[in-house]
Amino acid sequence: MIPRYNPNEVKQQSIQTKDEMLRVFNVWAGKHMPSNLANTTDNAVLLANHCHETYGFISIANLNASVQDLAGQLELAPTAPKKTAEEIDADWRAKDLKQRQQAEIDNRVSFDERAKKAEEAKKQAEAHDKIEATAQAQINHLLANFTINSTIPGKIDTTKTDECVKALSNIRINRGGKYSAQLTLKILQQAYYGESEGEIVRLAEKATLALIEASKPETDAERMSRERRPVLSSSHLHNYAR
Repeated sequence: MIPRYNPNEVKQQSIQTKDEMLRVFNVWAGKHMPSNLANTTDNAVLLANHCHETYGFISIANLNASVQDLAGQLELAPTAPKKTAEEIDADWRAKDLKQRQQAEIDNRVSFDERAKKAEEAKKQAEAHDKIEATAQAQINHLLANFTINSTIPGKIDTTKTDECVKALSNIRINRGGKYSAQLTLKILQQAYYGESEGEIVRLAEKATLALIEASKPETDAERMSRERRPVLSSSHLHNYAR
């Protein structure tokens, strides 16, 4: 707060305009006034009159000098009473308690967040395990029901069947270094129509390469090419059919 200095209260005429006196005084009060000086109108008037009577005009330097000249006459800002040892100890205890309470809150939030993430991870793992179990059951069903017909009508070629089932059983696809029943099922379904061990191996290799290619991230050139492709609507197909 700047002291309420009124240039009209200056007793002596000055070479400065009232606006200039007020501007200089406000600058001094805002940036240079001693912090222990009381913010009162009486102090402002006393300092301004002393500047005029003693130095002839108001300036920052003259106001600072007037403060020294008027020592003992100017009102000083009240100082806070010095705290006792008991009060200092009480303040420290209150601050320490507040910090410990905040730490407990932060730890609680952190614990709850970790528990929430752990629960979400558990649910995701359970859902993944369920999908894997379903895929493995399908794999087992396909292997158990695979047969190769013999050249004799109504007969099964057990030798070729066993060879093919063994080849199909050797198909195991990993994801992240861990067996994946879902991916294995996809490859197995493509190789399932092979009628010899060699054909099953070739179909499995072809399907695996296609799976690897499909899993690669799309390049900018591929994305731009895809976006430029025309989208066929039902009307386009109808006109084409005609």
